[in-house]
Amino acid sequence: MALLGSSNEGVQTHAAGVLWNLALDSGNCSAIAALPQSISRLVALLSSDSEDLQNLAAGLLWKLADESANRASIAAVPQGIDRLVALLSSNNQSVKRDAARVLLDLTVPTVQLFPRLSTGWKHCRPATPTVYEHRQQAHWGA
Repeated sequence: MALLGSSNEGVQTHAAGVLWNLALDSGNCSAIAALPQSISRLVALLSSDSEDLQNLAAGLLWKLADESANRASIAAVPQGIDRLVALLSSNNQSVKRDAARVLLDLTVPTVQLFPRLSTGWKHCRPATPTVYEHRQQAHWGA
């Protein structure tokens, strides 16, 4: 976690990238969130000038927000909500999307509405079902 607080943007990007890869396995998300200052450092990266860092941080927070304890920790970080809201104005669609996902997760309890669609996915948070997936589910009665 110390590397996320580095003054070197490249070091921060590599550290966040490693965490991103680890978070692809849902079993690692709890361990990442339990690391000292993990959530607060990820929230701090939301204010980075680098869109890559903003994207990695927002994406990681979205993955961590699957667990209610992590949602409470994310919401408790000073200025965390403000930083996420500010990213909704980003020109980068990935940054904007992941910030919106975190904000949605902080306001709506996680409910598994589409269990068949998420079975076997190797990440902490099932993707928000697309219109296509919703129609597919309705058609096939899943």
